[in-house]
Amino acid sequence: MGPRVTEAGLKVSRRTIAGATALVLVGELDRATLEDALTLFTSGEGKTGGLARLVDLSRLEFADSSVIALVYELVRRQPENRWVGLISPSPGVMRVLSLGGLGGSAHVRIFRDDEEARAAVSAATRARRSRVQGT
Repeated sequence: MGPRVTEAGLKVSRRTIAGATALVLVGELDRATLEDALTLFTSGEGKTGGLARLVDLSRLEFADSSVIALVYELVRRQPENRWVGLISPSPGVMRVLSLGGLGGSAHVRIFRDDEEARAAVSAATRARRSRVQGT
């Protein structure tokens, strides 16, 4: 997927980390861009499959409580035993996530950088393979 730009200017692109798709948000996430972002994330282009849905927040310049709504909706749409990983939220975005009770849980994981995300995805992949193989 090439970069997609919402009418309000939020850009969403895709990249891969340890075989998992990460959707990258660039710009501002607020009431004006939330519905477009949800549409992109839940459309065929935004579906990531796999064990996790990763969201790279490192280039998100601003987020209000809409980021909480986005994360809760992504968690709601994840299959059972899957999680949403948030990569590199800025201190301001992290503050909003914490106020929304999203400081990390079984369904939401927050990573400082790509390396942490890569390690978590790799570990989840290995664990799943072990369960499938019965070892």
